[in-house]
Amino acid sequence: MKYHCLNCGKYFNDLTKTVFEHHKFPIEEMFYILKEMENKSTLQISKELGRKYDSVLAFVREVQEIAEKIEGEISLKDLVEIDEIYITAREKRNQAG
Repeated sequence: MKYHCLNCGKYFNDLTKTVFEHHKFPIEEMFYILKEMENKSTLQISKELGRKYDSVLAFVREVQEIAEKIEGEISLKDLVEIDEIYITAREKRNQAG
């Protein structure tokens, strides 16, 4: 759906000035990429969606750049729950001794 601003005369939609604005992926695929990008490789996501690797990579990089810019603006407070932790082999050896 497009909207028209009566003040400036410009047209815009729900995605204007968002990370989703200039991408040709359906919104559902972009949300899927966002959801899976921390757990899966870009290559795996592109295969699952049947999309070009470079297109998915461009979207992932754009999201990462935006996340870096706002990183300091977000803070976690109160109780924070973490589901998993990964300990490297070197750290495991140091803990065993």
